[in-house]
Amino acid sequence: MNIKIKALQINQINIYNFSAFPVDRIRILISELNVHYEKINSYLDAEVSGERLNIEVIDSLAKLNEIDRLAPYRLDENPNSGDFRLGVDLLESVIALLKTDAGHVTTKKNLLSLGWSLLHKLYRFSFDELVNSALRYKWLKGRGLIRNHSIHRWGSRYEEHNSSRIKFDPSDDDLNKFFEINQQKIFEYMVFEMEQNKEEVDPFSNPQAVDFYHYYQTLSNLKYTNSIQQTR
Repeated sequence: MNIKIKALQINQINIYNFSAFPVDRIRILISELNVHYEKINSYLDAEVSGERLNIEVIDSLAKLNEIDRLAPYRLDENPNSGDFRLGVDLLESVIALLKTDAGHVTTKKNLLSLGWSLLHKLYRFSFDELVNSALRYKWLKGRGLIRNHSIHRWGSRYEEHNSSRIKFDPSDDDLNKFFEINQQKIFEYMVFEMEQNKEEVDPFSNPQAVDFYHYYQTLSNLKYTNSIQQTR
């Protein structure tokens, strides 16, 4: 029986200038990984499913795991560094592989586990803390309690970047529920931390926070999430 495969192209991974990776070994692994991606894309274009496609996904996972093993526990946080950009490419690859719905159940679980590992190597955010601080900011702003001393002007490049991301967009009900649960903490924050000259900043004005939230939600929405322990 044929399995219906979603035709989603997997991008080739670039070879950047690295600092924290064993360069020669990584270059070889990336070249081999790109060969697997080329085969997978060809199978997807031809609507080929079955073991040939599954084997390519398994081999891709093996290469991705080896690169992850060779990577440091934390990647360089500079988004322009080769190490960080490679990490993002790897995470995008994991997501793309999972979205094809190809591979055996165990392979998918292992891919998802790798995705979470890469996410926490790339971004030093706590999902719960990020969301709570953003909810507090929006609640305060909605009631005219935010002190803004400067105007943030984001260029079209930033807006275009955000347009491709899952947005943090709580409803009024979400904000009201947040206040009901956290009103004591909110009042304490207003009294002790909202100083006269302090400018309140939207946590999602940080592009990396936007990316982290997008990837976190994407991985959470993929299959087999419930079987994998997420570290927040």
